[in-house]
Amino acid sequence: MMTLCTRSSFWYPFNNWDDVNSYFTVGKSMFRGLVPYKDLFDQKGVFLYFLYGLASLFSYTTFHGVFVLEVIACALTLLAQMKIALLYLPRGTVFLMTPLCGAVLYSSRAMWWGGSAEEFLLPFLSWGLYLSFLYFRTVYPEPVPYRTMFLGGVLSSFVFLIKFNSLGFFIGWVLMLLLANLFAYRQVIGVLRRIQITMYSLLVFGAGFLVPIVPFFLYFLIHGALYAWIYVYLYCNLFVYSVKMSLGARFLLLGKVLYRQFFLNPLPGLFALAGVLLFLFRKDTKEIEKINLLLLGAGLLLGIFIGGIALPYYILPLGTFVVLVEMAASLFLPKKQEFLPRKPQKRGPAFY
Repeated sequence: MMTLCTRSSFWYPFNNWDDVNSYFTVGKSMFRGLVPYKDLFDQKGVFLYFLYGLASLFSYTTFHGVFVLEVIACALTLLAQMKIALLYLPRGTVFLMTPLCGAVLYSSRAMWWGGSAEEFLLPFLSWGLYLSFLYFRTVYPEPVPYRTMFLGGVLSSFVFLIKFNSLGFFIGWVLMLLLANLFAYRQVIGVLRRIQITMYSLLVFGAGFLVPIVPFFLYFLIHGALYAWIYVYLYCNLFVYSVKMSLGARFLLLGKVLYRQFFLNPLPGLFALAGVLLFLFRKDTKEIEKINLLLLGAGLLLGIFIGGIALPYYILPLGTFVVLVEMAASLFLPKKQEFLPRKPQKRGPAFY
């Protein structure tokens, strides 16, 4: 699938997209002594350049190393989406539908020519979605396990280090889980204890967030490029590249962008929309699961487009929710359709 869907593969002579060539240049230079943001100017996240630097070790003059990383990212994304679907559907349905959903997602116009920052965000967003769904499906109303908060912090940190406008997803993610802690077992756990658990959970999430950032912080500090990192990656993206307009104008633009993006990517758009609607109307899902889905989707959507700029590939991270259309398939397949026995969901040990 990825051989056809990305120009980084050996199927194509060259990936001639100017953006990925810029990432490749910065990544190669980073692995040969130059410092991003200080010696080379580009406004994407440092972990994206690190990935392209790794790819250059595989092949310095072709995108074949990038292709290998894209295949790995795709595999991790589809694995997470398969695990999400298994929370709700029989294995047979999931094993049939996951490859189809992956093909729809990676063959969309939003994929562009392959190698975008948005493409490398997909595995981190998909695993974040899995952790959130897993908690509300199998653990709630017990308090959120600290390991879930820690892993969520790590995933959100990688999103920050690739392209931080998708952090809206994890803002909704952590907000939902902290609120869940506040209301968990109200009849058993006292208010002060629930507040204490919530604060500890927030600290654990913050600790996870720091784990991937600290090595890059030290890297820029040692090379005297800390200011350049903050100025180019944060300040320029927040205040230079964003469009200045009123809040009402931003939401009006958001509506126009969604309308245009839907017609640019009709198949994945229909898949995602159908999946969300069917999830919201499923009788076997709790209300808290539906609220969680809406908050995650709204956070991701606003984070990406509230800046007032929209390019065709910006919407790709929303493909994370394409997995929900697998639930639509269950409406059209026989109830007994299941090729492998489904193991009962087990709750992992929750440590607090």
